[in-house]
Amino acid sequence: MNENKKFPHLIHGVMTLLTAGTWIIIWIIHYFIRRTKSTHVDAEKIKLKIQFFVYMTIGLILLFVTWGLFSSFGEPGMTFIPIVLSGLVCLLWVITAFISFIWSITAIPSVREKYPKIVERKPKLFNNYLLPIMMFFLIIIAWKIDQYSIEQQGSNLHFTNGFKEAKSNNIFSVEEWNAFKIQKEKKQDIANTEKQRIEKENKAKNYIESKINALDSKDPKRFVAENIYKQHGVWIDDYFALQKQECASEFKKLLNVNDDVGQEVDYFNQTSDAFNRSGVRPDVGGRSLSNDPSYQSAISRRTFARDQLEQCGVRHLDQIENRVTVQ
Repeated sequence: MNENKKFPHLIHGVMTLLTAGTWIIIWIIHYFIRRTKSTHVDAEKIKLKIQFFVYMTIGLILLFVTWGLFSSFGEPGMTFIPIVLSGLVCLLWVITAFISFIWSITAIPSVREKYPKIVERKPKLFNNYLLPIMMFFLIIIAWKIDQYSIEQQGSNLHFTNGFKEAKSNNIFSVEEWNAFKIQKEKKQDIANTEKQRIEKENKAKNYIESKINALDSKDPKRFVAENIYKQHGVWIDDYFALQKQECASEFKKLLNVNDDVGQEVDYFNQTSDAFNRSGVRPDVGGRSLSNDPSYQSAISRRTFARDQLEQCGVRHLDQIENRVTVQ
């Protein structure tokens, strides 16, 4: 008759809402037991195994938590009231752990066979529905008392707020806590700055690389753009626009020197044509642009002007928004 009862989804749903979702684990376990049984014996075995492992785990966790709380009895600020409250918390946790262990042990087949009276005479509250609810409320009550105990301890140490976090960092002095918060805020500011820098770099990298990839592989501009990206971490058009804006005088000098170089080349070619018309080889006496003094002087001036323009551009690179740090 009990097996034909409908599964109590409503009860589990209400408990899940009240416990902010933590009850859903118990809901799933109970539903699994009901759905996976092929026979009454198989279902009972599964139920007992889950009961043993779940409640044994809960009991062990509560014992470890209780043991950790004992170490706080000797902390600064632990006067009579905080000690009494912490002792009450330990008592509630021990009681909950004891109940959990008892319920876990009663699921062991050998214990159930040797001591059937333990199972037969168990309190009515001891079942897989009401027991978790009872344990849950005991833990909640203990947690609330523990929070109040921590507040009392912090008040004894003249903390106005933040003592719980201070205690978790083993800090019991207001001065030390204030220094810790300042240091923490500095670290957080550094972390935020680094995060913003990385996000900005990734954005710039995507922007520049998308521009370069949009150029044809045979386009000369792509070769120059890739070199500028490798050297300065910026897009070619942004870099040239910066040079024209911030390095106007250097840019103008380079244009003038380029004109000088062009004029020297034109003069050399005109002279070579004159030699050809007169029947003399243009390269007579080893004559060439590579050893022409005027041409080489113009080339030197152009190289210098380019270096000056490049240095000026590098000094103002920070003004370009989309920039990647070059290693």
